[in-house]
Amino acid sequence: MTLATDVRTPRLDLLAADRLQLIVMPTEQCNFRCSYCYEDFSIGAMTDAVWAGLHSFLARRLSGLRALHLSWFGGEPLLAADRVVELSGFAQELARKRSVAFASDITTNASLLEPALFEKLVTSGVTVYQVTLDGPEAVHNTYRRSAGARTTFDRIRANLAHMIETDLEFSLIIRVHVREELRREFPAMAELLAGFDDPRVRFFFRGISDLGGPHSGQITTMPAQDCDALCDELRELAVRAAPRTQGFVPAEEAACYAAAANSWVIRADGRVAKCTVALNDARNTVGRLTPDGGLNIDPDRVRPWIRGIFSHDEVELGCPLVGLPEDRRTVTALPLPTIRTAIPGSER
Repeated sequence: MTLATDVRTPRLDLLAADRLQLIVMPTEQCNFRCSYCYEDFSIGAMTDAVWAGLHSFLARRLSGLRALHLSWFGGEPLLAADRVVELSGFAQELARKRSVAFASDITTNASLLEPALFEKLVTSGVTVYQVTLDGPEAVHNTYRRSAGARTTFDRIRANLAHMIETDLEFSLIIRVHVREELRREFPAMAELLAGFDDPRVRFFFRGISDLGGPHSGQITTMPAQDCDALCDELRELAVRAAPRTQGFVPAEEAACYAAAANSWVIRADGRVAKCTVALNDARNTVGRLTPDGGLNIDPDRVRPWIRGIFSHDEVELGCPLVGLPEDRRTVTALPLPTIRTAIPGSER
């Protein structure tokens, strides 16, 4: 049965026109070359025209919102740190003036997250940080090296230690990609986790995935059952080593941001996408941000991504990229809500 004849009551939270998530990629370059990364770094820093368009879009769009969630992604977004601080502060102040709830997070390798920059980011409203430490020093440095092939553990650990030493309000998610070799590192792992025994910290344990890109086919993954068991063991270890932490991020969310009709990825070249993984998939380009703040969206390209809102299918909600129709005509009968753009009257 196709989606055209199987439309159910939609998930209203994923359709809400008064809520918006923008995932901004201020640069698609990175100072790391992790052994499992799917990105090819073929696009550089965000152009001035796209940057101006983002400001115009936010200035116009916030008037119709109740909540704005601004996420930062890359590449390594802190290679464009000044712009992250500036736009976050701009959006935070606009939201305050217009009584819009504002939240901002960043996914960063933390190598550039030095004390002065961290304090600027928190002041500008960036209060949630996701950082990967792939285990104790020896394990981490095997997989997460700099573009110059240098080790990265010490610098990241020092920057995170400073965060915890402050009394600032923030949330830190420590992400660990689980591999079989971590079983041999439990004592060192316990020591590492104990260093993050703080109520502002959560842990995120999940298996490594082969997500394509230049290293595809060279990434060793664990069988799902073995990975789940090891993740459980690591959670038990974390409870003992760091009992004051907030707990754990679930390995899978019920609904992916890409499945929502109110979430957009703004790439450095101005393309609008739905997913931060399928960067080289033509189906992932659903529109473009214009320099005057217009968000020109092609509804036919969006429909396949949000099909789970109507089908309630767990896979289509959890990762709409799985089984994404090659031919978008297969879901053309799917209802599509009015897409709010920056300029009143320009909805498509």
